[in-house]
Amino acid sequence: FVFVFAKVQVTLCFLSLLRYKDATRTTFKKATRLECMMQDYAKVLPAGQARVGFTTSENWIGYSPAKNSISEGLAKLKSGVDPMTPATAEADAYAANAEVLRRLGCSVGAAADRTFCEIPVKVGPLVSLSPACLGVTRLDLAARFPSPEKISLSSRSALVVTGKAKITFEALELDGALRIECPTPGQAVTVRLGADQAGGHQAGGVVNAGWALEPLGEGEPAEEVFAIRGYRLVKSETAHVLIQEAHGKHVVVSKGPSGEIVVAPA
Repeated sequence: FVFVFAKVQVTLCFLSLLRYKDATRTTFKKATRLECMMQDYAKVLPAGQARVGFTTSENWIGYSPAKNSISEGLAKLKSGVDPMTPATAEADAYAANAEVLRRLGCSVGAAADRTFCEIPVKVGPLVSLSPACLGVTRLDLAARFPSPEKISLSSRSALVVTGKAKITFEALELDGALRIECPTPGQAVTVRLGADQAGGHQAGGVVNAGWALEPLGEGEPAEEVFAIRGYRLVKSETAHVLIQEAHGKHVVVSKGPSGEIVVAPA
């Protein structure tokens, strides 16, 4: 950037970004700032000396900001713009993870239309996947879900994977909430929580009451983390798997003879 502007005499158009509190345009919502459009920079690069390119993607992959309060989001809706509130941004993040699993070939339940403080939100499985455990590319994820036909998440499911170990899901049938924590780097964890080999329904899967998003009533007191979303997260029941260093370098998560989840050396 410095090199280009030292060698080329150019003039870029800087915009003053003004955000007013209301239609009277007499009071600023926040301090103003100067901005320059990033596409203008490419136009001033030396012809024949710079390689310029760009990548575009669909919004679901990674564009859903949490930039507006509920009241601001309602105003955006009335003007025909996406509300971009914490509730919609969080739901879109879960939906992106769910869509990635679908595209791998996993069975993932569809989202349903919900409304929180008059903000419409599509709520499906709550899927949060740690990149450290599962990777970031399609090839990474394909290696971590080698048999996607054996992966099934219902619409009301919540799957949370956190930590630093490498996890491979060989089988999972989830109808409820499952949280897997594996904080130890270098561990290799294999999850086998699918139907039994005889094909019994949910014989080895995880079924529980799960989590639910309960709408907040108008003026209902709530922690700020929930108040800005318009709902309260109620965790009725969770299958919690904590994989510790003492379990060994290679670990298998499966169902025991009594139906309990067992963590054991591979």
